[in-house]
Parts: sequence; structure tokens; C-alpha cells
Amino acid sequence: MDKNTAFLLRDGYQIARLFNPNSLEACAIPSDSVVVVNDQGLPTEYSVTSTRITLIGRELPGGPLGDEYGIVCSEDLRSGVCDNTLGGGRLEPYSGEFREEGDVDAEESVIDCLLREVKEELGIDLNPNEVKLVGLRTITEDRSSEVKMMNGKVCADAYFVASVDDRLSAYRAHNGETGDRRVLSPEELLRTTSSAEKRVLPQTQRLAVATAIITLWDMFGATLPKPVYELIQRTLPLARGVYNTSHWAKNYIPVIQQ
Repeated sequence: MDKNTAFLLRDGYQIARLFNPNSLEACAIPSDSVVVVNDQGLPTEYSVTSTRITLIGRELPGGPLGDEYGIVCSEDLRSGVCDNTLGGGRLEPYSGEFREEGDVDAEESVIDCLLREVKEELGIDLNPNEVKLVGLRTITEDRSSEVKMMNGKVCADAYFVASVDDRLSAYRAHNGETGDRRVLSPEELLRTTSSAEKRVLPQTQRLAVATAIITLWDMFGATLPKPVYELIQRTLPLARGVYNTSHWAKNYIPVIQQ
């Protein structure tokens, strides 16, 4: 897997200009920008319109998994399409799924959006330093392979990962958005369902879990904490199966956040 380097930019183009001073303008940029630098040192700028996060945690005694580690999600009361949802959602302000063309003054940064959505959907307070960007999924126009563009940048969904533990005990549904939070095994969340069954996760969120597992393994492997390593190793074949059968996988760009 190519180890692209990603920079979440909030204060200007200073970092990106170190790599290619002539390609990016020397001016303030919206806080939704992510610059990815490939192995050849060439930067590409993306406009993040939404976020996803895979939280790995151990349910406290009495929870469905006991001491076993799993993926944190919550019951989705807003839709009949799926049973569960991960933390994450759209950056504000937005119009429909995407920001308005020409709206460059983002009121919310990528990280601020992620932390807000995790609080709203999962009832968990995260520190910005705890979350790591592991990939971007470029967004395509409906029923086509053409990528969505805005303000000259490719639109993307940002995939994050973080580890949580004892904070899971104090959960209560927040603002009525979701129901009970639970910790489920990745096998349960990634399992294939028949066409007559409701999906355990929406397809894009299944891909987020699968890519988080694959990226963590490929980039960090045995250096992961032992419980996380064991979960990732056990689930890797299933995650690769989901990844290989998802038509969105070709739009996924693995990264290491700096």
C-alpha cells in the first residue's frame, strides 16, 4: 500500500508550499482542505465534505462484548435503511450533501466536524490529538465515475480512526439523534446480508470500517497495541473481502496524517 502523507490545513498553505511552491496559492485556505503528498512528493488538495470514524474500544463489564474489543456504533433511529451508525457526518455549512460552490469560508474544520458528530451520535468526547486520518474516499457524481469538484478541488469523505475505552460507560443518547450506543464485533458489522435483510451498516460505513482495519494493518502491523493488533489480525480477511467487493474502494486513498 502506498503511504501517502496527509496534512489537515487550517492556517494557510505553508506546509503544502514546502513540497511544491508553484502549485498552490499563498493565501488563507478554507478549513476543510486536506493536502495529500504522494511518494514522489507531489501534492493534491482535497475539499472534505464529510467525515467517518472507526472507534475501537472495549465495552465495560455488562456490555455485549465484555472484555473483548470491538467497534463502537449506535442504533440509528433516523432511517429504516440500517441498524447502526458510526460517528461522523457533513461539515457545516452545507447544501444537501455538499457545500455550495464558491463557499470557501468554512465555519467548521474537518476535525471540529468529526468531534461534534461523534458527540452527537455516540455521546463520546474525543481529544483532537486522539484521532488519526487514515484515508480519503473521493466522491463521484451520481451514477457516474466522474469525481465531484468544488472550488477547483476534489471532494472527499475523510476516514479517521481512534481508540476509546472507559469513556463508553457514561453514554446517553444526545439530542435524540441516535439510540443506544453499543460495541459490536467487526465481524458483525462487516458481515454480508441478503437483499431482504437490513444492512448492519450502510455501505459507505462498512467500507470505512474495512479500510480502517486494512490501513492500520498495512501501516502499523505488529506495532499496534496488543488488543487492537489481535482485533485487526482476526478481522483482516473479512475486511479485505468487503474492500475487494465495494465499487467505492477504487476511490479510496490511504494516508498517514502528519
